[in-house]
Amino acid sequence: MNVFSAGKSPAWIYDRINSKDVLKTEGMVKRTSADQIQMDRFVRYEDTKGSIQEEKLLTGTSAPVLEGNRAVRDSVLTEMERCANQFFDGSLSEDDLQAEYECLLGDYLNQVCESGASAESQKVAADKFYNTFRQKLLNVAVQRNNAEGEQYITGEMNSQRSWKYYNSDYYYASEKAIAAITDGAESAAQERGFSFEVPDYKAEGLNLYYNFNSAWSNNFDTSQQYITDYDAVPPENFEWFFEQGGNRNHGVLTMDSLTIRNPDGTEEVIKYKTDEFDPTDPTKGTTWVRYKDADGKEAFISKDFRFNGSRDDLFTVSDLLKFTTQDSEQADKLNDFLNTLQLYSNGYFQRHSTDSMYGRRGVDFKV
Repeated sequence: MNVFSAGKSPAWIYDRINSKDVLKTEGMVKRTSADQIQMDRFVRYEDTKGSIQEEKLLTGTSAPVLEGNRAVRDSVLTEMERCANQFFDGSLSEDDLQAEYECLLGDYLNQVCESGASAESQKVAADKFYNTFRQKLLNVAVQRNNAEGEQYITGEMNSQRSWKYYNSDYYYASEKAIAAITDGAESAAQERGFSFEVPDYKAEGLNLYYNFNSAWSNNFDTSQQYITDYDAVPPENFEWFFEQGGNRNHGVLTMDSLTIRNPDGTEEVIKYKTDEFDPTDPTKGTTWVRYKDADGKEAFISKDFRFNGSRDDLFTVSDLLKFTTQDSEQADKLNDFLNTLQLYSNGYFQRHSTDSMYGRRGVDFKV
């Protein structure tokens, strides 16, 4: 008997999830084929008069990019991408990633710093290298997470629809990757005689550099407001999915219900729609959570719901899904993380003013 108790989940979703090879974990990181990953989706690099511009992030601020000519930068970025993909494939260990980092950094500094360059000039270049490598790791993690989540979308995706997927495996794997390159940066700095400190990316608003949570839901983009606390630590073996229905015929309206007033003053309501999810109906949404505990016991809870086109279309996930278990401490941890996740109808934040969009939850996204 499952230690979790919750409302019954749609069997077709549950069967669909369990039929996917992607949920069969090898070590910690799920494998995703390379052709599923779109590496340039988040950040682009542009040359102007032979020198690279500052990288303009979705955060509205900028961070320094790699030094050197285009050939050097392209070569370094290719190697960073290779290391990131090998790490998330599971073919590169944390120690190997650190070693690769130090080796690539050494080669990079030898190419962009003149012979006998001061420790300070090497530090500037090394800091830029660390920033770029860290962002590359998080970018690959997010892209793989998103590619994995696409399989759960029901029906045809179109501009009227929205969806989001979160797999905590990528959070934990990216934390290990960041720790490995940070150790490599500190070791290289000590060897070369300069200092190294991890920048305060959170204070700078550099969401694509901070951690998996901030890169996964970069709140500078108003369509990406899915987590309220970037520092929230997810449960292990945890997945969350949400999708909203929609169709190409944006102007087509259908009645939700019909109210008939009888001569005796009574009313009769005929409902044409239920809460059951319909991938072609923009008023319908569905969300689920899948979790496996330390003993291998699996829990799956789901909820179909409706949007009504008002400010109430902003939901905290814990309002819709709730874990109950004999292990109350573990249930509390799960529900606490669900309380940091939110979902909303497509275009919700664009439709409501900044003065009112956070009022319902009291959330301040200016982290």
